Amino acid sequence: MFGIRVELVAETACFRDPGGQLYHVTLPLPPVSTIVGLAGAALGLSFEQTWTWFRQAQARVGVKGASIGKGKDLWNYTKWTVDLEKKPRNDILNREFLCFAPRSLEQRELAGTIQLYYACEDESYAGRLYEAFLSPVYALTLGASDDLAKCISVKWFDHLPVKETTELSNVMIKGDWSHAFTFDWEAIQRMPLRISLNAPKVARLPIDFVFDAKGVRKGARYESFTFLTHLQRLKQSVEAYCFGEEFVPLAHIH
Repeated sequence: MFGIRVELVAETACFRDPGGQLYHVTLPLPPVSTIVGLAGAALGLSFEQTWTWFRQAQARVGVKGASIGKGKDLWNYTKWTVDLEKKPRNDILNREFLCFAPRSLEQRELAGTIQLYYACEDESYAGRLYEAFLSPVYALTLGASDDLAKCISVKWFDHLPVKETTELSNVMIKGDWSHAFTFDWEAIQRMPLRISLNAPKVARLPIDFVFDAKGVRKGARYESFTFLTHLQRLKQSVEAYCFGEEFVPLAHIH
């Protein structure tokens, strides 16, 4: 199994839950569709072409990272259509977003992090993806078009050992693990401030799509995913792939 780790930096990001309408709640990390979409932008392919490419490659994807805060945008926007004779529609949109950048350069060690992980059995697919992220065809965005991201590191792995482990944090795990976790009490006791403790975020997200004649996608199959923070630990071990010193669970696209 060949692997790639892509490290990104950004000011903001918004990973919208597909079920949201005029109130867009963000997920803590990009879902499978966004991870694939970012690869598509690097490759210069449409989402439909990219999804077909990933299925042919039998690829696996994962993510690891953490933001440093959240915010909310209130948008008042006008939606124009191709038919200019139609009256444009106005909407108010409340959008939650994640912040990854510190307030000043002196605080850059506090910046959030986000790493994308890709794995393929076929070296040719992995190699093409590696080259694409070194020189992306289109701009990389973490949500909306103004959530621009910069790729600062692309690392290649010739072999990815697999291990059953509970030592995971700031990752996305397939399945609902909200009833099989505990808190890292040692880390919590070292925190300088009082914090709120919550169960891991769980969301049902699309892992397969169908496309109409215009290329518009629709979720065809959904599964639960758990987003684990650095203060939460699983009670049961899960399969994770070793990218250097980091163990990351991967979702299989097939």
